[in-house]
Amino acid sequence: MSIETSDPNLSVESTGPVAAASAVPAQAPPAGSEPAGMPLEARRRIGRNLRLLYAEVLNQPLPDRFDALLTELAARGETRGSS
Repeated sequence: MSIETSDPNLSVESTGPVAAASAVPAQAPPAGSEPAGMPLEARRRIGRNLRLLYAEVLNQPLPDRFDALLTELAARGETRGSS
């Protein structure tokens, strides 16, 4: 894994579910407004690097306990939605 440094023209290649996420562009600020904080390209570069860094974690299976908690939360949401 290589992490992009200062060259905004470098391309980042990845595979799997992370590749789809990396194809989503960062949202530009509304026309006529000055963006607060970091420049858009800097935010994009950080996002690409974070996706590269955590790609392996995203591809790991969900622990059984987390799966049980998510199932329980989904069931609670369905119960509240139907009443």
